[in-house]
Amino acid sequence: MRQQEYLTESKPGVPTGFPTLDKVTNGAMPGCLYLIAAGTGEGKSVMLLNIAHNMWTAGKKVLFISVENYYDDVMRRFTSRDAEVFESDLKRGVLNPDQRRRLAESIARQKAGSKRLRVESRTSNCTPAYVEQKINDMFPEKFDAVFVDYLQIMDLQVKNSRQDARDQYFGDLAKELRRVAKEKHVPIFTAVQVNREGLKTKDESYSVAHIALSQQIANHSDLVLSIRALTPTKERVRGTVQMEASCAKNRNGAPGRFGISANFSVMQMVEQTMGVV
Repeated sequence: MRQQEYLTESKPGVPTGFPTLDKVTNGAMPGCLYLIAAGTGEGKSVMLLNIAHNMWTAGKKVLFISVENYYDDVMRRFTSRDAEVFESDLKRGVLNPDQRRRLAESIARQKAGSKRLRVESRTSNCTPAYVEQKINDMFPEKFDAVFVDYLQIMDLQVKNSRQDARDQYFGDLAKELRRVAKEKHVPIFTAVQVNREGLKTKDESYSVAHIALSQQIANHSDLVLSIRALTPTKERVRGTVQMEASCAKNRNGAPGRFGISANFSVMQMVEQTMGVV
């Protein structure tokens, strides 16, 4: 049986909505841990949200666990992305007729697809065991992908411990998330912050050595996707941000690099160029 599987083409995973990423990974595969690495304000959470939204739009069932934001905040961001309405305008309730139309259409889509989207807010004590329990809660229904936003704030107290203890803890945290992914046969996406050395690096992609708090995190991941803003911070307000994404690590595939056009005002990221390298 196993030998026969080797002779047949592997089954594609869940598409992320980013063509180059899907090409080099064959889609998000069950049992794998995927990391999005970026600096502060460069769109880690927005990237996770967009992949989740792309999957949900394609009819997949997703679980999104936010460690950083409350439920209402996550849903407002999701609605901003789906309706392509400024998140700040949604928050203030200031919408023109066209925006109201798009919002109404989005609400209808969300209502129709409500069984395929589960959002949880866990702003403290978000452990791999908690993630596993949430997956179990839906049994026998299964999620096509799980998102945790984000790994290094799952336990804030550990940040203040000794460096060797932090290294081990966050390495074990990534290892446990990957165990959950394998045992529950589901891809898990999370994000990681890069360190100061990475932020100081100019005109280069973040490498696995730039992951903050623990060098061991990347050891237990199947993919580390580095995303970096090319547009200066002062030019990002309600405008398009040019970004670059590259595979700092891809355990099961080829490296890849592609451009991203991002509009943080509407929580949107789309692939701009294709180019496997």
